[in-house]
Parts: sequence; structure tokens; C-alpha cells
Amino acid sequence: MSKQISEANVSKKKRQVAKLEAKLNKKKQGLTSLETALNSEKQGITKPEAKANKQKEKIELRLSEKIAKLEAKLNKEKESVTKLETKLNAEKRGATLVPTKEQRRIARVEAKLKKKKEKLEFKFGEKKEKLEAWGKDRAGSRRSYRLFVLVGLSLMGVALAAILINIWVSNMGAQSVTITRVFSVAVQEVERASLQEYFRVNGDVMPINSTNVLPNAAGRLINYTVSVGQFVQQNQIIGNIDPSVPGAQFNFSPIRAPIAGTVTALPIELGNMVNQGVVVARIGDLSQLKIEAHIPERFSRSVHVGSTGYMNLPALAGIDYPIVITEIAPVLDPISRTVLTRLQVTQRSEDLMAGMFSSLRINTHLHSNVIVVPQSAIVRRSGEDYLFVVDLSRTAGVFNTLMFEERDFNAIVTMRPITRGASVDGLVVIEEGLLVGESIVVAGQNILTDGARVNFITATLAQSGGN
Repeated sequence: MSKQISEANVSKKKRQVAKLEAKLNKKKQGLTSLETALNSEKQGITKPEAKANKQKEKIELRLSEKIAKLEAKLNKEKESVTKLETKLNAEKRGATLVPTKEQRRIARVEAKLKKKKEKLEFKFGEKKEKLEAWGKDRAGSRRSYRLFVLVGLSLMGVALAAILINIWVSNMGAQSVTITRVFSVAVQEVERASLQEYFRVNGDVMPINSTNVLPNAAGRLINYTVSVGQFVQQNQIIGNIDPSVPGAQFNFSPIRAPIAGTVTALPIELGNMVNQGVVVARIGDLSQLKIEAHIPERFSRSVHVGSTGYMNLPALAGIDYPIVITEIAPVLDPISRTVLTRLQVTQRSEDLMAGMFSSLRINTHLHSNVIVVPQSAIVRRSGEDYLFVVDLSRTAGVFNTLMFEERDFNAIVTMRPITRGASVDGLVVIEEGLLVGESIVVAGQNILTDGARVNFITATLAQSGGN
């Protein structure tokens, strides 16, 4: 089938070629006729020589124009003939050469190979240019490299000479010069003081005695005879209850104060029905106030009745009220793990009011007449505690032992191990390793070592703890 199609294409191409050849022959014949007319026109130029000059000029002008037109047309026809011949040759090649599928594939492969070849030639050209440029640069840099090596060797020689001179000078002066680093520190004289341990807990200010008032009979609350804040005596009538019911009338039942004190609350509105279990009033003895606090279990064995402390009220900032423990519950609350403790304010103040929130500082153990130092002065190294103590036996120079003023002199310190005790508010009790009257470093000690030389820039006294 494909062979028949190819033959049909070839015959079709041949017919097209024949048509083109006939057309070309026709164009050639037209060209020949044009050339004949041109020659005849040229021959007619010489005949009118006997005529008048004016007629000759007109004929020559007309002939020149006609010749120019004929030459332009001839050139155009020649170009057309050339195009037809080119097209005829192409059609002849197409009629005789019908490329197969394998030939088309080979043509595509050849095109790809040609493209790769061009790309490789382009890359090769670039690398060649780079290598040529590198060769030129290297040829120029060799001279610079030699100059750089010479300069480097010269500098190394100068540096080596300077090092040798420095070593020689150091060896010459080592026997007579010794450099010792001196550290600037602050020192403090060790004294005995008292240190009070304590803990903090919150509490509530309450009347020392408070009770709820209940009616003796059920009925309607008719009136109150007192007001909130009024002082009442024991058995004083503070209100009345009407126990009457529909169909029966009874006398009013009075409400009496069970204790002497100040009325702190009247919670029932007049006209409401009450019974014997309803609280109709609250009375408290405000002449003295107490504080109730819940002390955590871990501090329960550190306090006892009579332990003292101070109370601070957020509403009255800056005022401390002395307090004392009056009652301690014998059991712990199993839910909160605290002990109910009652305390009393030893100095009554008109500013105190029942119901105020308070912050309590309760004293526990008092360390009397002990050596106390700032906690920041202690350094910990290799798991041990140390203090830097001024060693008078090794101190260079002469100075007043206990009164260190700002002056230029040096001393030697010793790193001494110590045993610390209780710690309260940045102060620590020293149990072993330190004596009263010695001087310790309290600032700048973290960079010191045993036997370091120091310069005293200031001196402070120990701050005692306690109240």
C-alpha cells in the first residue's frame, strides 16, 4: 500500500514538473520576442537621420523610455524564470527522492550530533581561552611571587631578631625584677552577733470573743433595738419576736445579748419569719483582737505558746505590731496538714479592725553571740566552703590591723575552710574555721587564690541579725 502511495506521489510530482517546464518555455518565447522588438527598435534609431532635428529628439526620447521599460520588464521576467527553475529543480529532487522512516530518523540523529558537536566546540573554545589567560597571569604572577617571598623572609628575619633580643633582655633582668599581681578587694572585720530564725505565714484578725445570737421563740422579727457598731451589755434586749399565729395572740419574745460587746452584724430583715436556729445578730468583744493562722506541719515543732513575732497589715503598710502565740491546737488538720494557732496583739491600736488580712513573721530559734558573716563572702570550690582571711603573718607592709582605710598598701590572704550553720536573710553563722577579730574578704573574693596579694579599698562591719 505504501509503495502505491509513493508511486502516486512521484507521478504527481512529474506532472507538476511538466507544467513548470511548459510555463518556463512560454516565458522564454516571450523573452525572445521582446529581444527581437528591442533589436528592431534599435535598428529604427539610425533611419530618421534625414528628418528634422526636432523630430529626431522626440523619437530618441520616446525610444529611450520604451527601451528602459522593456529592460525593466526583461529583468523581471529573468528573475521569474530563475525562481521557476529553482522550484523545478526542487520538485525534481522531491519527485525522485522520497525519504523513508529510517532516513528521517538518521537525519534527526545527525542533527543532534551536529548540535552537540557545536556545543562541545564552544566549551572547548572557552576553556582554551581560560587556559591561555591563566598562562598569561601565571607568567606575570611568578615575578610577584618571588618578590613576596623575599619580603616575607625579610620580615621573618626581623621578627626572629626581635624575639631573640626580648629573650636576652628577659634573662638579663629576671634576677632583679619580679611582677606580682595585686587584687583590689573589700574586707570586713569578724564580730559576734545574734541571728534570729523565723518563718512567715498569713493570718486573719478576729475579735477575741464573738458569738451568734439566736431567738428563744419562732415567729416574725418585729424590730431591732440596737444598730451595728453599738456596744451592748450582757442580757440587754436587742430586738423582739412576735410568736403570734392566726387565731392566737401572744406577747412579744425579747432577743437578749448573751455577752457584752459590740454588735457586728444584724443579718435578718425586719418582718421575716425566724425560728430558734436562725442567727439574728452577731456580737463580738472588740476590746482585744486575736489572730488565727494555720502553721505548716514543718514548722509545728519550732513554735510553742509564748513564741513571739510581728504582724504586718497590707492595709497599714510600714507598721509592725508585736504578737505572741496564746493557743496551739494539739492535732494537725489532715486535709491541709496545718496546725490551727491563735495569736494575740500585745499592743492595741485603734487602726486595727476585725476581719483584716495580716502577714505574720513568727520567730523560732535565736542564735545568740555567734560569728556571723555575709553569705556572699563564702566561696565554694571542689564541694567545700571557704573564706579568704587576711593573713597578718604573711602580710607585706605595716598597717593598722582593724581599721582599714583607703590607702595604697598590700596584704596576703589565705583561703581557709569553714563550717557553716544557719542562714537567715543573707547572713550565715560560722561554726568552725573563723575567729573574732579576723578580717575576711567580702567583695572580689571570687577571683582570688590562696596566697594572693590584695589591696584593701574599703572596709565594712558585720551586720547583726535579730529584731
